[in-house]
Amino acid sequence: MLFDALFPFLFVGTPTTAPLNYTICDAYLTLENKTHCGPNGYALHYGYPICRKFIDNEYEFTPAGKAFLDCVRPCLADFVSVNITAANVTNCTTITNMAYSSHVPCYDKCKFCSVVIANLMPFATTFQVTDFLSEIAIHQVLQVAFKCLLDPLSFFGGILSGIAI
Repeated sequence: MLFDALFPFLFVGTPTTAPLNYTICDAYLTLENKTHCGPNGYALHYGYPICRKFIDNEYEFTPAGKAFLDCVRPCLADFVSVNITAANVTNCTTITNMAYSSHVPCYDKCKFCSVVIANLMPFATTFQVTDFLSEIAIHQVLQVAFKCLLDPLSFFGGILSGIAI
């Protein structure tokens, strides 16, 4: 039991045979259809593919990691729908900046820091190194990392919470 708690990423589920539901990701396609920022724009380059990868890889996450995904996907998609698409923002750079500005608050709201350690492998298989090569992405990662370091009980509690004494 202690081993399972310390290394939950070694005990992943199996992919489902049921059809996956990507409906939550439609927010990014709606944004692209309205703005036409193309393959290098936020919707097609980052938002939509990452949303789908999280759904594809959900079985790899711990129960707490899955709860994070259930929280963060609608948080990010709703932000795009309400604050960008419905607000008629059409400048592609502004869209990227606005969309990225939602990541830290959504990750914080959904308790990323408490699940990241136990879900390192699923996060690593979901993201690619190239997802973090832009200045804005690096800045976002540093903001999230700083928030996690400021809350060590949450950060390390993600591991310790599963330990049975």
